[in-house]
Amino acid sequence: MKIGLITYNKPHLKTQQVFYRLLKKKYEISFFVSKFIKFKPRNQLFKHRPDQIVGPSVFELAKKYKIKVYPIEDMKKFKDIKFFLIGGSRIIDKKYIIKNKIINCHSGLIPMTRGLDGFKWSIINNNILGNTLHFINKKVDLGNIISHKHTSIFKSDNYKKLSTRHYNNEIDMLVNFEQYIKKPSIFKFKLNKSNMRMPSYIEKDILKKFESYKKNYFINNTKKNKVKIVETKFGKNVKIVEPVNIYGSSIGDDVSIGPFVEIQRNSSIGNRSRIQSHSFICELVTIGSDCFVGHGVMFINDKFDLGGPANRDKNLWKETFIGDKVSIGSNATILPVKICNNTIIGAGAIVTKDISVPGIYAGNPARLIRKL
Repeated sequence: MKIGLITYNKPHLKTQQVFYRLLKKKYEISFFVSKFIKFKPRNQLFKHRPDQIVGPSVFELAKKYKIKVYPIEDMKKFKDIKFFLIGGSRIIDKKYIIKNKIINCHSGLIPMTRGLDGFKWSIINNNILGNTLHFINKKVDLGNIISHKHTSIFKSDNYKKLSTRHYNNEIDMLVNFEQYIKKPSIFKFKLNKSNMRMPSYIEKDILKKFESYKKNYFINNTKKNKVKIVETKFGKNVKIVEPVNIYGSSIGDDVSIGPFVEIQRNSSIGNRSRIQSHSFICELVTIGSDCFVGHGVMFINDKFDLGGPANRDKNLWKETFIGDKVSIGSNATILPVKICNNTIIGAGAIVTKDISVPGIYAGNPARLIRKL
C-alpha cells in the first residue's frame, strides 16, 4: 500500500518514531512536508510528551532510505496514495484537505476532549483518558472518527509514567491504522468546545489534580471493582446473561454473552459472535464476526517476554486477532496470535503461534489436525 507521511521541514521525533515502525510493515512511503512555524516559547510547567524537535530531519531520512519528498500542497496530485498519516503538521489549509484520506491521532477522546494539550485537559476536566484516530476534515478534529482507544491507568502510575503510556498509545494507533479501520471501537461522548494550550495558572494544579483523577479511573480501584458494564459500545440485539464484567470494549450486532464473562478495555467482538460462560477476554483482543468462544476460554496478552509478568506495563502486552467464523472449544488458551477465518480450535488447546491456514487445530501446542 502507498501511504504519505505528513511532517515538518524540521527534525520531528514523533514522525521518526512512526516512520521507523511503518518501514517494518513494508509500506511504500512518501514524505509530504509543511513549514515549521516557531511560536513564542511558553512556560510549560509539566511536560506530557518528549521534546519533539530532535533527531534527523525528514530530508536526512529521505536520503538514507531513498524516500521521495513533496510539499504538502501537492497531496491531491497523488491519486494512488491510499492514506496520508500526520506525523507532525500545522493545521492543514482547507483547500488541501482530501475527504477520508488524511489520518490523525489526537491525544484526547473526541469530541469530548478536543484541541491542544489533550492529556492535561483530560486530567483537569476529569474526563476519560484516551486517543482518537480520525480523518481530518475542514473542521480539523471533527472529521469521521476511525476508532477510540482508552489509556489504562494503574495505581502505581505517576504523571510521567501515565503521560509516556498515553503518548506511546498515540503512536501505536497511527502505525496500526489499518487494524483500527477494519475493527473500530467508537464510543459516544458529549461534544465539547476545543481547548487552547493550557495556561500556567491552571497547569500549576495538575499534579494535585492527578492524584484524585487517578483514584477515579485506575483499573484496580476497589471502590469501582464491582460487577459492571461500563464505557462499552453495543450494537443491536445484544444478549447478555449477568453477572458479567464488560468495560471499555466494543460489542457488535446480535452478539450473545454468557454469565461470568469478563471483556476488558480495547477489545472488540464482531457481529453474531457467541461468548460462552466463564471466558476471559483480556485487553487488545479482536474477535471477528460469526465466531464461537466456548466455556472457560482464556485469552492472554502478556507472554512474559522479560522472564516474568509485565507488571501492568502495557507496552509489553501483545494483541490478538481472531478472524471471522472461528470456533474455539471450551478451556482453550489463546496467546497473542492471529487466527485466520474459518478455523476450529479444539477444546483444551493452547494456541501459541499464528494460524494462517483454515483447519482444525488441537493439542498443546495446537497443531493442524485437518485442513478445511
